[in-house]
Amino acid sequence: MSLKGRLTKEVAYLVGWWHLLKIKRGGIGIYGPHSFQFLENFRKYIHDIAPENIKEENGVFRYTGGIQGRGLLKKVERERDRKFRFVNEYSGMYLLALYKASRDFANMNKIELDQNMIIGDNIDIKIIDNLGYYALEQGKIENWKIIKIKRFDLFNMLISSVPDLFNQ
Repeated sequence: MSLKGRLTKEVAYLVGWWHLLKIKRGGIGIYGPHSFQFLENFRKYIHDIAPENIKEENGVFRYTGGIQGRGLLKKVERERDRKFRFVNEYSGMYLLALYKASRDFANMNKIELDQNMIIGDNIDIKIIDNLGYYALEQGKIENWKIIKIKRFDLFNMLISSVPDLFNQ
């Protein structure tokens, strides 16, 4: 059971999903239809977990055997405005995951998002602005902001250039 504790493109991708859809208590995982893929990639890129520690409840999979790996996710999430400040594969992977997670979040909460919208927080707005895609807050849902990306064509070029780990 080894911990692979550094920022990689794959970790950036997992942080994008975990940031928006994380399970608050009772283990490590995300809500939504991609919860199993999240844990498989968590197991592959962050911490090798035993299959008997993966629990399923109402279609949501989570790792319950400890907190190894959670610190890396938290650290990258906390420092994401600094970690994803350049247009590169790391920020592309994070934003692709956030874009896909926003779609799952919208489906679970029965709201409609335009193609050029994502769900995030103030730090995500800062990241998008700093990368030159320019964000505009369109509204709120729960503790999250609905963010419209003004230069979506360029944003889409970035997220299209990186691999989607959940669709391989």
